[in-house]
Amino acid sequence: CPDWTNWTNWTECSATCGGGSRFKVRECVLPDVRNVQQCPGPDKISEECNEDPCPSLTEWSDWSECSLTCGGGTRSKRRECVYPRNSVKNDCLERLEISESCNQQVCPAFTEWTDWTECTKTCGGGVRKKVRECVLPKSVGGCLGDSEYEEACNEQSCPVWTDWTEWTECTKSCDGGTQRRERKCVLPNEKSALFCPGPDNEERECNLNRCPTWTSWTEWTPCTKT
Repeated sequence: CPDWTNWTNWTECSATCGGGSRFKVRECVLPDVRNVQQCPGPDKISEECNEDPCPSLTEWSDWSECSLTCGGGTRSKRRECVYPRNSVKNDCLERLEISESCNQQVCPAFTEWTDWTECTKTCGGGVRKKVRECVLPKSVGGCLGDSEYEEACNEQSCPVWTDWTEWTECTKSCDGGTQRRERKCVLPNEKSALFCPGPDNEERECNLNRCPTWTSWTEWTPCTKT
């Protein structure tokens, strides 16, 4: 009699989810005799498989904020793979995130800082500053950072004058003389290169009144004896 071989293993399911099919086969082995009937029964059977619902993709999210405001950044959007209840986990086999470039326009930039301005004071604490300029391409906002920088300078103590001395005695008692007075500059330290502004002495006229003078001599009087 003809006889069946053993069934093969099940083939791989035609779908990983959502319902597929698989099958297995066997072969009828005939004896070397003419007019023998075939083996009874089918030589192929199939069945449904992987009937769990497939996971689905959500809608794409909105684009994220660009990573840079200028000079070329990136932004991205995502979606999720949603698995049905009680289903066997199965990847959606699709990209869940995409990205693209954004804000390719040139960024605004500062020029180099200028040199420091001269200090507003030579001592006693002044200020100086330096500035820079924001160079703006069209349709771009301002530069990040300060355009002006200020700092303290010449904070060392200033030299100071002593009080004036009393005026000296006038060099003349009349017809105009002079008298002087002096003061000293007190330095904060011996190595200071600063000096007090103004003169260290003053002079003024004094006793401008006219001096008394003798008239001319009279003629001689007659001699008292001949």
